[in-house]
Amino acid sequence: MFFQYPGLLPFAVLGQSNDRVETLRRVNRELEGMGNLQAQRDVAALMAVLAGLVLEKGLIQRILRSEMMRESVIYQE
Repeated sequence: MFFQYPGLLPFAVLGQSNDRVETLRRVNRELEGMGNLQAQRDVAALMAVLAGLVLEKGLIQRILRSEMMRESVIYQE
């Protein structure tokens, strides 16, 4: 369901999943396929914040490490 609606992607890692790390990786791959760079940045920033509720910060940073995240105002903060 999450993967059909880009606006729901940040919430995927909070859903019922046997492997949240793989879910985060999959969402990250989906983000890379989005055409709108600003939308990618916004969704990635929100995803990083929400993933922080259930995953270790270092792990999230390794998976989401990309230029769009480093440029995000939310991520920099």
